[in-house]
Amino acid sequence: MHAALILFDFLPHSWPLIMASNDPTTPTANRHHPIGSSTTIEQPDFSATAANWAAQWASLTSTPSSKGIVSNQTASTRKQMDPYLDEDLTSSRVYLPFETFLQKVFNLPAGWESNGDVMKLLSALEADKAYAEKLDQYLAVCDAAGEEETLYAPAASAYNQATSVLATTASADRSSTLYVYRQDNKRVVGTRVSEAPKFCPDLNGVLHDLWVQSNNVEELVNVAGPEFNFSWEQIVLFLEYKMKMLMDRGIGAPTILDVKGSDPRDPAVLKKVLKSAKTASGATKRGSDSSKSASKRQKSDPSKTPSRPDIQNSTQAVTSFQQEADDRKSVAYQCANYALHSLSAGGFKDYSLGALICKDQIQLLYYDHSCIAVSAPLNFRTNRRMYMLLQVCLFKTQQASIRNGGGIIGRLFLEPSPYMRDYENYQKVVGTDLYNILSGQVITLKGASGPILVKLGRIIDRQAGLIGRCTYIVNAESVHWPGIQLVVKITWSPIDRTSEATFVDRIREAAAAPEAQWVLDHVPNILHSQDFERLPDEVGGGLAAFLNDPATRYADGTRFTYEKRVLRVSVHEKLYKLSELNDVIDYAEVFFDLLQVHRWIYDHARILHRDISLGNIMWHERRGRICGVLNDFDLSSFRENTSPSSKQRTGTRPFMAREFHLNPSSPPLHLYRHDLESIFYVLFILVVAHKLLDVPQYDSQAKENCYLELDFYSQYKHWLHLEDNQLQTEKSNLLALVAPPAPNATFSLLRSRIKSLHRALCAGFVAQVNHVQSVRDAEVPQHSSLRRKPAPSKAARLPPVKEVEVQAFDDSTLGNHWTYAEFYKILNYDADFEEMYPVACPDVLVPYVVSV
Repeated sequence: MHAALILFDFLPHSWPLIMASNDPTTPTANRHHPIGSSTTIEQPDFSATAANWAAQWASLTSTPSSKGIVSNQTASTRKQMDPYLDEDLTSSRVYLPFETFLQKVFNLPAGWESNGDVMKLLSALEADKAYAEKLDQYLAVCDAAGEEETLYAPAASAYNQATSVLATTASADRSSTLYVYRQDNKRVVGTRVSEAPKFCPDLNGVLHDLWVQSNNVEELVNVAGPEFNFSWEQIVLFLEYKMKMLMDRGIGAPTILDVKGSDPRDPAVLKKVLKSAKTASGATKRGSDSSKSASKRQKSDPSKTPSRPDIQNSTQAVTSFQQEADDRKSVAYQCANYALHSLSAGGFKDYSLGALICKDQIQLLYYDHSCIAVSAPLNFRTNRRMYMLLQVCLFKTQQASIRNGGGIIGRLFLEPSPYMRDYENYQKVVGTDLYNILSGQVITLKGASGPILVKLGRIIDRQAGLIGRCTYIVNAESVHWPGIQLVVKITWSPIDRTSEATFVDRIREAAAAPEAQWVLDHVPNILHSQDFERLPDEVGGGLAAFLNDPATRYADGTRFTYEKRVLRVSVHEKLYKLSELNDVIDYAEVFFDLLQVHRWIYDHARILHRDISLGNIMWHERRGRICGVLNDFDLSSFRENTSPSSKQRTGTRPFMAREFHLNPSSPPLHLYRHDLESIFYVLFILVVAHKLLDVPQYDSQAKENCYLELDFYSQYKHWLHLEDNQLQTEKSNLLALVAPPAPNATFSLLRSRIKSLHRALCAGFVAQVNHVQSVRDAEVPQHSSLRRKPAPSKAARLPPVKEVEVQAFDDSTLGNHWTYAEFYKILNYDADFEEMYPVACPDVLVPYVVSV
């Protein structure tokens, strides 16, 4: 079969190559092969503002995690953000009984009824008439069935009264307790969502001391929101209110049984879900049968139209049930977005707490970088004591956090964040620029000869993430490393994942020989690395052991695996982004360096990087020369260990090898050629979707000059926004082109290299598909086209069937089309690059050639 025909018509599940539009206005060189259907994917809605494009560039050049919104983008609307939270809400959510939630998240003692401290506080709250009156006032407003906004003031008043009672009973400093206020009329400082209505929780909780210093007036706040606003770092608790019952029912989530062995989910709801599924299936089947019958009747008597009320009623019931499910899902997204902002848009946190209140029912929400824990709803009209116990837990948790300095974060920082208490200082240093939220704070690390103090500066980059690593990169300085520009990398890494420092140490050991010293100019210089583990008595500290305990009883036999993480802090010598280069020759040199050092590391240190992206290709100067640096080995693996190192796949979505988009939940084994493919996509997006500027733009967020700008007119700029199925289609479309699109004029010097790399990759995939087709041909039974076995006399006259000989195929190199040697030959210097690699220059990187 012709290779092009195989490419488009074969293996739809293994390699669905969907054609993009064959627009007659497209230049001839960019036309697709004139074979197959013409299909385009719907493009996202993009804003043309410079601010949005700056945000997209910042997200594209970050060092993201491997899935969800934290992977690829800084979205500006909930419509863009929600799909990236879907995977987290689907795969990382666990449903707990209400009391179990209090025990495992807030560390409520198992025998709390006999615990003196707990019962003292609970009894005081039960005896307080003012609190009971305020709670009754709130319930009366619920019964009035007015607007949702009418709930806020009485709810906040009741909560703050409870806190006051508990603080008095415990002889605690009121300034260190939480104060709940109304936020819904004003967006929280640092919110990334720009849409109406305002995206913010209804009520938020901050330290009472901070509230007092802000000089807000409660009566005015209840009308127009806080005049003196707060940031996501300062918010300790968010509360979202709804007039409809839109709580998470726990459907589809691993569910913990209560102490009696009962499923905490509402049995009526479970029955309704099952019935709805059967109804939907039955309605579809009956509808199909009815259509066939109707068709027959209409042939004999067209005037008679069948009527099936049962089908219509079933369909309406399914539609109504689906609408309710969609509304619940929307609320889950809304709350998850608040948590995402809390964890990544303000300071540095290890968890986020919230609650969804639907009139007289409350559902607790806990988010960290490994799971989303949701409690079964509690009706506090009928179970007021358990609701008061929740107030006690929140109070005790906050007091414990103050005593131990804020848990794991408190053990990292020399002093608690001043901005949690000092509003004036916060306004002076930070204001609305949350990239300064860590400025001036000091972290304490453990050195060989004593503590190492590192003073943090401005945040360079932070990932908008919920589940995952959620990395922060922060400018820093330390007398421990005088004269060296530093950055601190703070990330939530799976506890069993090899640290980046370990990989770099292996590279340094392998490069000890004098002839290999050049490698050290092209890998990060990590000066210190240290892990911090969450302790069991900290908020959420007991979840991992409980959820992973074989003795923990789950409903339906579906268990949840909590991926334990450590707070990994490393100090690096500062590197620079590609966007700070202003010459195409420098970009070409960086990529040539990258290709060679990547292969050397693969051969000699036996490490596969597995996360090639724009943000992980950086540079610095050595001996007057621009040196490309392969950065961020967080997702790397040793070649002898090919299994996944966490629950997440590896790679940065826009630049992943195409095969990793086919089945994200079960990706193929990561090979060297997949990294090569990522290098191609990075180079392609760089030169096709960007342009170099003659005059740099000053990036006020990063505080640096930027010579690289997204090309608004490029059709490939949107890759950073797409999901797996869309990216798979886009990359397949790209490989279906006879020739790739021409680079932006500012990168025209690299056009022939992009074209040659594109041709090599296409040839490799064609060879791969041809090979699989030949294997299938060899498996076809003899005489398969005959309906029955021929008579012996006829069978004797049939020509013998030739056995198809299948040639060996090296999938690791796509039939020797996609190799380091081929890539090296294409990127290697020629007449175009004599200026780049002058033969007489002694500091030029010695070409690394693999001897095979």
